[in-house]
Amino acid sequence: MRFACFHVGNPQGVLMPEQGAREAIAQSHFKFLPQFNQKTQPLRISGSPEPQKMSLFQEIARSLVGSNGTGHLGQELRELKHLGENDLDNHWRDRDRLLLLVNSYDQAGWAANEIRSCWSSMQDLVYHLVPDNIETDTENDFDELASIPNSISLSL
Repeated sequence: MRFACFHVGNPQGVLMPEQGAREAIAQSHFKFLPQFNQKTQPLRISGSPEPQKMSLFQEIARSLVGSNGTGHLGQELRELKHLGENDLDNHWRDRDRLLLLVNSYDQAGWAANEIRSCWSSMQDLVYHLVPDNIETDTENDFDELASIPNSISLSL
């Protein structure tokens, strides 16, 4: 299981990526991908009772993964890899990574663990953030993650 922890010191400011990175970010696409259960009903977490949230996150993660990576997450990683291989300006090179956003450390863990369990070829490439009061990887370890292609990170 891989996770990372960061400490943000003072002064805090805005990180400004270099121009090439800004151009690549400008080409990014954000998607709303509603997920449905086996009865084709939308899966909703907001407003659900706390005891049900873990199973809902697991169900959404399974839906996003599909059958061992054939779902939305695998499609996105394949598209990013294709863009990187065919990009003459190198905007998309080394960008075949996904970042999934959730609302809590627990939710990040639930989703990451479910993705690992139903996508065996990616289980060592899925990371999530944890609170800083447990033993974790360091910021340098996370820099290493940025160079790992086809990885999935979950964040708050």
